[in-house]
Amino acid sequence: MFSGIYDAIKRFWQNFFARRPSSSGVFYFPRYDLDKIEHALRVKEEAIANGKRNNPPTSSPSMDYVESKIVQYFEDRGSEAYKRYKERLHHLESQIRNWGIKVHEGTAALQAAGHNASVDFDANKTLHSKQLRRLQADLAARTRELITFKKKHQLDRLAHYPESRTLRYGLLAILITVESVLNGSLIAIGHELGLLGGGAIALGLSLFNVGVGFICGFGTYRYLHYRATLAKIYSVVGVACYLLLIAVLNLAISHYREVSMALQDNPSVEALRSLIDNPLSLKELESWMLFGMGVVFSLIAFFDGIHFDDPYPGYGKRDRLVRELEQELQYEQVHVFHELQGLKDHKLAELEKKSSALDQYKTWASEYISKCVQLTEDFKTHILDLELSCNELLRRYRSYNQHERSEPTPAYFGTTYQMVNFPVEPATYPEFPVIGSRIVENAMESIAHSYSDAVQILKQALRQT
Repeated sequence: MFSGIYDAIKRFWQNFFARRPSSSGVFYFPRYDLDKIEHALRVKEEAIANGKRNNPPTSSPSMDYVESKIVQYFEDRGSEAYKRYKERLHHLESQIRNWGIKVHEGTAALQAAGHNASVDFDANKTLHSKQLRRLQADLAARTRELITFKKKHQLDRLAHYPESRTLRYGLLAILITVESVLNGSLIAIGHELGLLGGGAIALGLSLFNVGVGFICGFGTYRYLHYRATLAKIYSVVGVACYLLLIAVLNLAISHYREVSMALQDNPSVEALRSLIDNPLSLKELESWMLFGMGVVFSLIAFFDGIHFDDPYPGYGKRDRLVRELEQELQYEQVHVFHELQGLKDHKLAELEKKSSALDQYKTWASEYISKCVQLTEDFKTHILDLELSCNELLRRYRSYNQHERSEPTPAYFGTTYQMVNFPVEPATYPEFPVIGSRIVENAMESIAHSYSDAVQILKQALRQT
């Protein structure tokens, strides 16, 4: 009877294990080959020998040494499995606690994301509001100054000046270079130092000739348009002096050339005497060409100075200040709103990153919790398997023993062995906060609201005058 019942249990358990893996990838509890264990423990040999001697006696109340050896073998295997189970379980629980900490930290970060974004947007809009108001104040002040200047001087037209002064500066450079080269080649013919000396003198004279023309055009002639009478007088007198100066200067240069060509001693003194005695006594065509070229180049610089800025002194400067401030304010506006958009994008990307990391932490924690549960189930299954295996070896021993006996078997042969109790503690791990999509949505709404609020505040600041 005992043998039939146990065979039925054995077949059921073997079929169960055929459907279900023992470890499920979590932890491995080995299965045992009963035939090998039977051979290693000499179960059949011992059972036959004891059976022929009718051992254990019919009256024996407990297992003999062979049965005890079988039981001890499987209990040792159970103890080993229990040790591995506890070690693995504690490791998994530790990992779960670590993921739990990260989940709590990540949840707190998500919940604080909206507030942190609001603080950053507030700081940003405060900083840029001050900058915009400063620019607006400067622009308003310069605009009032420009309007006052136009009213005072009765200007009802737009200011006229070149958008870029590069060409004007370039023209001056060309004039100085060309005049220096031409003057140097003509003066050097009779100069005691040759081309080098003539070139040095020519450069200095060109700088003076062109520079005086430009300064007079820019700083003197334009006052002819000024409303004040004294300014007009200053302009007329200044221009007259300038014309006289360049005429005398270029005549002196031409006289110097002719005197130096004649190889006279002290050419500078002789040139001055010749200029005083008869300024128009130049004899060579090259000297008149030198004179004409110097006057023309100076006059070109003179007109360049006139058109270097608005004809009315002070008007162009004030108008440019207003335009520059307008451009700076416009640039700042674009920069401000671009920076706000960048901050918003950064906050949303950061939020998405935190949310993804939190989901990952939760996934890992859930996986480890599942591993803990599976580990416990696998251990329980393994212990039951050890118990069934132990009873199967006991059954075989008793069957072999019974077959060889001449006396009845002990009464306990009809009983089954129960594995010692290995306490299975429930896995301990922290409770994870419920993280619904609403937390992320609230953070996104807070970021969007902070961004919109900052934009509105800055737009309001721009509308203020």
